[in-house]
Amino acid sequence: MVSILIVSLVMTATYGVLFTTLEARDTIEKQNLEKKIGPAILDRIESDLSSAWCWNIHDNDVFFGESRIISGERGDYFHFISTQNSSHTIEQNGRPVRSDLTEVSYLLRQNPINPEKLQLWRRQDFHVDDKIAEGGLYELIYERIISFRITYFADLHEDAERLEEWNAAKRGRFPAAMEILLVMEIDPTLSGYALDEMKRDRLTYQRVIFLPSDSELTMAVRPVIPAFDENPADDDGTGSGAGDGDNKNEFGGSQGGPASGMEDGGDDTGGPGSGDGRPPPPPDFELPDVPPDQEPPDDMDLDELLKLLGGRK
Repeated sequence: MVSILIVSLVMTATYGVLFTTLEARDTIEKQNLEKKIGPAILDRIESDLSSAWCWNIHDNDVFFGESRIISGERGDYFHFISTQNSSHTIEQNGRPVRSDLTEVSYLLRQNPINPEKLQLWRRQDFHVDDKIAEGGLYELIYERIISFRITYFADLHEDAERLEEWNAAKRGRFPAAMEILLVMEIDPTLSGYALDEMKRDRLTYQRVIFLPSDSELTMAVRPVIPAFDENPADDDGTGSGAGDGDNKNEFGGSQGGPASGMEDGGDDTGGPGSGDGRPPPPPDFELPDVPPDQEPPDDMDLDELLKLLGGRK
């Protein structure tokens, strides 16, 4: 009996140590995964911005960013056009197709479940038009954001002008760089502090992202579509021009103007929404175009979230 009692005590102690060790391992692994989300978010933003498109768009409306205060914290937003393939597809001729040129936005809104926190959303529009701040689908990136502050640098030198907003339609170019300051909160159930709300971890991430340095020249380029004279030359060497427009190019046709994304047209107001080239600021935006499969569930595994952000394979 004594031997059985001793064996039972040893097995109980061994099981307790094993259980505590496995629980500690799981907690550490979850903390490490959680702390990778901040860099993964910034990696996703930098990847989009590194592929920013600024060529031949109507009124140079290719980038707009502005600061915004939500629940007392900075919740800045920006819109641009990117050559990153769209994350969603449409069916064409019986097969899924991705867009090579998409409108992209990063916006924040108040978390409806936890009003003290902000949600970070990524918007993308499969088709580029003359309103780069409207339409498309929304993807929820993270819902425990404390603040999202963006500073725009006009030039790359020590005394460069720092701005809280940037409008490429007015300035004729991209900012030289963007500094993003992201403050986010770790889920207390993952950080081991579920019973003490005062000990929630806040992580701060800062990154400077450089934008295309030749954007001013690129945005000034306007392609001209040549039009050739279909009539043979007369005996004296002269021929009739192919175009009747007033603004003709050297080939005899009308000179082309700037495109408006994938569509023609557009007025001369300088941008969508208002006459000064500024799109309307997003209010606490509704999400009418978000299908159920676009919103990750509350219990989404961290590995799945990092795959969505492109941080894990």
